[in-house]
Amino acid sequence: MDKVSMKKRIYFAMKSKQNITKTEPLLLNTRTFILVIIYVFLSGIHPVAIAQEVAPVLEFPEIGLDDTSTYRGYTTRFFQDSDGNTLQIYIKQEQGRVVNLWADAANESISFSVRDGDGQPASMTWDSPAAKLTTTGKMRYVEYTLVAKKSTLELGHFVLNTMRLERDFQHFKKHLQPFDAEPFIPPELPELIK
Repeated sequence: MDKVSMKKRIYFAMKSKQNITKTEPLLLNTRTFILVIIYVFLSGIHPVAIAQEVAPVLEFPEIGLDDTSTYRGYTTRFFQDSDGNTLQIYIKQEQGRVVNLWADAANESISFSVRDGDGQPASMTWDSPAAKLTTTGKMRYVEYTLVAKKSTLELGHFVLNTMRLERDFQHFKKHLQPFDAEPFIPPELPELIK
C-alpha cells in the first residue's frame, strides 16, 4: 500500500467564542496519519474560496541557526493570513500536544493531544512546509498536515478557547492526564459562579 492511500484525513471545525474542553478520544487505525485542521471562526454560511498555499514567515528551531537542544521536542511555525493576522502552530513532540493560535483581537486557539495505542504521547512531524489559508467573508480557514508513524492513534484533550486557557491547561499538566480524566475547569470559574 503506497503512502498516499494510507493517509487518513480528519477535519475539525471551531466556531467563535466557544468554551469547550473535550476528553473523549478519537481512534484512528492507519500507518501514516495525516491530520488536517480547518478553523471556522465566525458562524454563518459562506461559499468556500480557493485556498492559498502560504509558507511560514518564521519557523524554529532552524538547523544551523538555533541551538536545537534549547528547542528539544518543540517546533513552531508562524503564518500570515490574507488580513495580515498571525497564525502560530506549535508541536510539543515529547508530550504529543498540538496547539494552534490565531493571534489577533479574538486570540482564539484550538489544541489537542495525540497518543499512541499504548496511551503514550505520539510524536507528530510536519508533512509539508506550507499551510493553506482561506478567508471568505468573516470565515477563516487553515489547512495543514502532520504525520505520525504509529499504527494506532488517539486524539483527545481538545481545548477550543483562548491561548490563556491552553496555557493554564498545560500549566496544570492536564494535557498529560489520561483522556478519560475529569474535564478541566479554569480555576477562576467556580469563583465567578458563586
